[in-house]
Amino acid sequence: MSSSSSSSLTPPVPIVLVGIGTEIGGPVIEGLRPEWDGSENYGRPVRAVLFGRAFSKEQVETLREECDSVGGKEPVLWVAAGDGREGRTGRGGPPPGAEKIVLPLFRKCLDDWKRSGDEKGGMVLY
Repeated sequence: MSSSSSSSLTPPVPIVLVGIGTEIGGPVIEGLRPEWDGSENYGRPVRAVLFGRAFSKEQVETLREECDSVGGKEPVLWVAAGDGREGRTGRGGPPPGAEKIVLPLFRKCLDDWKRSGDEKGGMVLY
């Protein structure tokens, strides 16, 4: 069996996207497939939680601390904006085409985490 066919047999890694609307989340989830799954199928533990820019680093850290206190068997990667523009979406929400901006950022964070082989929990800023 070739490596490309064996990788297609690997189940997608469960993730959760957190944002203020589905107009960005839907296309982002589609763009992260097939390696990453945000289908709301919670039969397997979530391994990564990705936040849009409407959430500040501090808000994500607070939620992460609360979730860590509950514990879990699998480490979780938390991905948050960290460039000082987070926490603000401006009037009318995100700009047109925002999904095209965040998709490569999210994919890089997730792929780097997976490629490292480490896959420990923690927070990554984009």
